[in-house]
Amino acid sequence: MAQPSEAGEDFNAALGTLEIRLAGAAFTDAAESENAFMVGPDVLVYWAPIVDELKSSDESIVRNSIRFRWQAPRRELQEALEPVWVLDSLDNSAVACG
Repeated sequence: MAQPSEAGEDFNAALGTLEIRLAGAAFTDAAESENAFMVGPDVLVYWAPIVDELKSSDESIVRNSIRFRWQAPRRELQEALEPVWVLDSLDNSAVACG
């Protein structure tokens, strides 16, 4: 896969982490749980353009805000997600790539 110019040095490591996360994702539970949205708060807190001292003070507020903000997307995912189709699609992609 070509690396985007703006990706930086950590692109390959991040790509590997994403591949591992996707391989272990429980798509059949995604509509009922928050598992699909667990990485976002960590990443936002880490990359937030604010000094570290303030990050630590407001970390719980940021995490709760993100959690509640993702309630609507989780509901939409629950309504739209067809886990069997997703899993079949991933299996077919692996066959086509391999």
